Amino acid sequence: MIFGLPLLTFFLAIGAPVISVILSLVFVFTFDEGDHWLTVEDIIEKFRKGR
Repeated sequence: MIFGLPLLTFFLAIGAPVISVILSLVFVFTFDEGDHWLTVEDIIEKFRKGR
């Protein structure tokens, strides 16, 4: 447990920014016009068009 704690804090320190960036990207790409949710296909099409 003593060895696991630094490892856990390390993963949290690395993981938290990554997760927040992913969530913000998902949030940005899932809202189009701000009134309806995009599907995965719509997001893929956006990436293909170059956003």
